[in-house]
Amino acid sequence: MSVDSLISKHGKRIVVKSRTVSSDAVGSPVETWTTVVGIYTAMVQISGGGDARVAGREGRQRTATLYLSSDQDAKIDIEARIDYGGASWEIRSVRVPDEREGTDQLCYTIVDVEEVLQ
Repeated sequence: MSVDSLISKHGKRIVVKSRTVSSDAVGSPVETWTTVVGIYTAMVQISGGGDARVAGREGRQRTATLYLSSDQDAKIDIEARIDYGGASWEIRSVRVPDEREGTDQLCYTIVDVEEVLQ
């Protein structure tokens, strides 16, 4: 199966948000992730994770790889965050293969993400 057929068959909805920085009462920066850049369909492959316990506090860490087809013209960069599956994901890398120019069917975007614990 091609990546495009996997995206169309197993694709899930992701929401890409951009960061807005404001200041609190004492002048410290406060980040919010509310501005929606786009809503896309991506094949999500959870690639790892663990439930670590540090200093008596339980934490969860998951990583995933997202595959987006080129015809979506996704505006994704490492300054954005992704909402998927009830969690927020920080973008670690964005790769756009350059085997072909333009929005060829063989070209797709690969995004590596890590879950943000809130």
